[in-house]
Amino acid sequence: MEIVIDTNILIYATERRIDLFEAIKERFGSVPVKIPNLVLREVMDLSEKARKGSDKRAAKLALEILKTKKFDVVKIQAEYADDAIIQYSKNKDVVVLTMDLRLQGRLERENIKYTYLNNKKKLN
Repeated sequence: MEIVIDTNILIYATERRIDLFEAIKERFGSVPVKIPNLVLREVMDLSEKARKGSDKRAAKLALEILKTKKFDVVKIQAEYADDAIIQYSKNKDVVVLTMDLRLQGRLERENIKYTYLNNKKKLN
């Protein structure tokens, strides 16, 4: 099994001072973590161009945190990060981490497993 991380859960976890990688380890054990190149691009763009100052700060901090974590960048040709996540995750044993309700709906329709952070700062 692999974990695939979406942009918004990185920002959400950073804003709430949640160690996402520790939450992954607690819930799934030691598993490979994948971040699509388009997700990283979105976080970089947010760190420079986000309209809300809190999103910009969270994105910058998320990038700094990622420098200290072990994960693989997955290069996927797609127009949008959500499309890249679905494209990569189809027919694989993955769990996508996302707080995005629209993406969660798309993942359900494609029978792709996903989870999110609950109110107790744990992965469901």
